[in-house]
Amino acid sequence: MSSPRHAAIVLALTDRFVPPAQALLESIRQHGGELEGVAVVVLTTGLSASSLAALTDSAARAGLTLDARRVTDMSDIGPIPDWAISWCLRLYTGDLCQEFDRALYLDSDMLVLSPLAPLLDVELGNRTAAAVIGPPPFDAIRVAIPRSRRGEVDGNAPYFNAGVLLVDIARWRSRAVGLRSRAYLRQYPTTRIPDQDALNVVLVDDWVQLDKAWNTPAGSLDRAPMFSGLAHASRALTDVLRQWQEVQKRPKILHFIGHPKPWEATYPWPELLDQYGTFVSPAFGSTWPASQPAVAPELESDLRRVGFPRV
Repeated sequence: MSSPRHAAIVLALTDRFVPPAQALLESIRQHGGELEGVAVVVLTTGLSASSLAALTDSAARAGLTLDARRVTDMSDIGPIPDWAISWCLRLYTGDLCQEFDRALYLDSDMLVLSPLAPLLDVELGNRTAAAVIGPPPFDAIRVAIPRSRRGEVDGNAPYFNAGVLLVDIARWRSRAVGLRSRAYLRQYPTTRIPDQDALNVVLVDDWVQLDKAWNTPAGSLDRAPMFSGLAHASRALTDVLRQWQEVQKRPKILHFIGHPKPWEATYPWPELLDQYGTFVSPAFGSTWPASQPAVAPELESDLRRVGFPRV
C-alpha cells in the first residue's frame, strides 16, 4: 500500500454491542500502533446518541476519527431474523466505504494485541480479501451440517472465519461482492452462518490466507464433545489442533468466538477473563450485551446438543 495509509477499520454494531466495541477500541489504543490515515467506520441500522458518543470517545482515545454509516434498507438480503442483522451488516462494507483503499472488518468480540499496520499492508495480489482459515473443529464440522448450503461451490473448499476480513474496496465493488453475497442469502435463507457462508461462497478462490495469529480463538479448542470423534477419524485434524494451540501462545488478534463471552458470568477461563478486563473501563458503563440469544433459537438448541458455539 502507498503511504500514508488510507484505510478503514470497520465495525458492524447495534447498541447492544457498543461496550465490547469500546473494549476493542481500547485494545487498539494500547497495542494497535501508529495508524496514520486510518479511520473507524461503524456500520449500523441505527445507534442511540449515547452509543455514538461513547464510540466516538473511545476511537478518539486511540487517535482515530469515527464515522457511523447507517444501512437503512436491508431488503436485498431477504427476510432475516433480528439476531442476524448485525452479522449481515458486514456485507455492505464495500458499498459504504468507497472512499477508502482498504477496509479491515473486525468483530466486536475481539482484542487487538499487536500493531495493525502489518495487517493493513498485507499483499493481496490478485485477490479481493484476506482472512484466517476457520479453527478446528469448525472447519471440519461445517461440511457435515446440511443447513450450511454452499450453492455450486465445492463443499471442501477452504473456509475462513469472517471475524477478521481485510478487503480491497475497489475490487470488492468491481466484483460486486456485496451484491452477490446478499443475493446468496436470498437464495439460501436457511444457510447455517448467514454472513460467513455467503462471503465464503462469493469469495471462493478470491482470498488470501492470513497468519492464524491475526484471528486466534480464545479458550480451549478441544473441549467440544464432537471434536474427539472427528480427531479419532482424522489424524490430520489432531495435527491442525496442535498448530492452533501453538498460535494461541502468541495471538495478534484474540477472538472470543462463540458463547459464553468474557462479559458473561459463566465465562470459564479466568486468565482470559482477567486479560479482557484490562481493556474495560468503568467509563464504558454497565449496559453490556443482554443475555438474549445471539443465534436463532433452533440453531442455539442444535449447538448446545453438539457442544460447540457459533463460529
